[in-house]
Amino acid sequence: MRPIRAGWKLPLLSFFWCLSVAAFSVSLTASQAIEEGAVTWTRTLPYTGVWLLAAVALGLGYARLGRFTRPFHNIRLWLLSILFALVLTLGESFAQTGTAALLTSQKGAALLYFTGRVPACYMGMALLLHALRQLPEGMQSPGSAVAPSYHLPVWGGMLVLLLCWLPYAIVVWPGTVSNDSITQLAEIFGTKALETGNPLAQTGLVWLAVQVGQGWLGSADAAVALYVCVQALLMAWLLSYTLRRMVQARMPAWMPWLALLFYALCPIFPVFAFCMGKDTTFAMAVLWFTLMVWRVVQSKWPPLRTTAGLMLSAAACTLLRNAGAVLAGVTLLALLIHSFSVRTRKWRASFAGLVAVAASLVLLYGAVVPSLGAEAAADTENWSVPLQQVARVVVGGTLEESELTVIDAVIPVDEIQAVYNGELSDPVKKLWRDTATPQQTRAFFGLWFKLGFRYPATYFSAFFHNSYGYLMPGYVSTIKPTFLLGMEGRTTLIDGQFDFTVNPAADELKQTLRSLFAYGPFRMLCAPGLYGWLVLFAWAGVMGTRRRRNAIMLLPALLTLLGCLLSAVNGYFRYAMPLYFLAPVLVAPVLVALVAEAQPAKRFHPPQLPTESQPRIEQ
Repeated sequence: MRPIRAGWKLPLLSFFWCLSVAAFSVSLTASQAIEEGAVTWTRTLPYTGVWLLAAVALGLGYARLGRFTRPFHNIRLWLLSILFALVLTLGESFAQTGTAALLTSQKGAALLYFTGRVPACYMGMALLLHALRQLPEGMQSPGSAVAPSYHLPVWGGMLVLLLCWLPYAIVVWPGTVSNDSITQLAEIFGTKALETGNPLAQTGLVWLAVQVGQGWLGSADAAVALYVCVQALLMAWLLSYTLRRMVQARMPAWMPWLALLFYALCPIFPVFAFCMGKDTTFAMAVLWFTLMVWRVVQSKWPPLRTTAGLMLSAAACTLLRNAGAVLAGVTLLALLIHSFSVRTRKWRASFAGLVAVAASLVLLYGAVVPSLGAEAAADTENWSVPLQQVARVVVGGTLEESELTVIDAVIPVDEIQAVYNGELSDPVKKLWRDTATPQQTRAFFGLWFKLGFRYPATYFSAFFHNSYGYLMPGYVSTIKPTFLLGMEGRTTLIDGQFDFTVNPAADELKQTLRSLFAYGPFRMLCAPGLYGWLVLFAWAGVMGTRRRRNAIMLLPALLTLLGCLLSAVNGYFRYAMPLYFLAPVLVAPVLVALVAEAQPAKRFHPPQLPTESQPRIEQ
């Protein structure tokens, strides 16, 4: 992008400030005035003092941006800011009406709401990138000796985290049992057929806790307490190890301390640390895998311990989530392709990781599943997007009779209108007929493909309505429980076989935490949208540098975000659990790339041959 002339810088910044302040003064609200086509102008921020504070903050931000030599040159940040503002604008409408009605009914307000947020988002991300470039003196060189101010060893950080989480453990003791784990317990006791819908390795961990806790110690509560205590210990150790890894990578001193506060004070971590469920263990596996990929990317000759860690973490991702093999496999394949472009032995580590993934799949589906007689999960578990899109078209009532017949062969059309929920695909998936033949299924997906060309806007609305919560900071969905606390499902399948205690104080804690959603900062901290955008920001930051290979470190987070967008529930906290764990780590590849970019490029200078005027040196 051609740099803006100095004479235009101040007027342009002033215009952006006025536009942003005006945009933050407008909200899109569903009211009677919308139906009449009127424009509703209200203050977004509830108090004039808060609004003035926001205006001052925007002014300071733009003033700081104006000190840059080329403040508007980053095209990637502009594109990301446009996407960010678009999601915020559309999300505001879908959150209130389930459609884009607020945008069409309040065109003036919607346009201002959108355009004013574009430069504000750009300013925030540009300032963050600039702050990452301003490293302390001596850290501009990766090998420089700078004494970090974060001195906590791994066990010290682990104790700090456990002490901060202790109040949650006391309130929920002996621990929370998630709805999925109740299903796993029913499968363990034989009251429900064993299925691969929940990872068998995770079911095995629950079985082990039951054998030790209820079998040896004689109590279901002991089994739950044993599971969550071991999980919390491993989780605290892994998070503390992550902090030490940041120190070893010579991150700025404030980053490990800020990450420690995040891990210690954000309620997401203690709530899920003391919850028996599959999401916490998978998030730990993804974090471990990302740390191992980080080591391989930054090492020319990965040692044996790094290769072993990469293999074990890749196997853990594969076994602890059905889609974990895709996450690990794609990342390792990208790492393998990169390793062939440089003269190192990285290919050995990445190839070994791929072997571990393949061996895990062979062991799982070639030996474990047949020996246990586990039934395959329903195919509809992976069809959330197409089912929601077709259902939304059916609700619109514009299909021909022949098309409705094709759909009715696999889903009862008459029941779609009553159960359709734009933020949850489970009701539609449950309508799928067990008697549907492969021919009827193929006809349905053929129709789905053709309807996409006829109703592209409807298809986009169905997808966006089911996913925007993962990209809208501060959005909290009410479709599913946010914090897994108290009774999380019906226990009739395991009554008399696994009678665990539910602490009544856990429900009070849940209500307290939910009441805090009334405060924007707390909502931003807990909702998954902020972490989805942190992934995209880190990707844009790395791709804007010469060291684009660091983007490989972001692939696990990107694939997790993609999985969330394609999932059955909008803005579900536990689906985005790996993004919470990875949040402090995502800044690392950006910072390393910026440090490398600050180094003078190393050029090859061939040896000069002596000329006639330069006598040769005799040996």
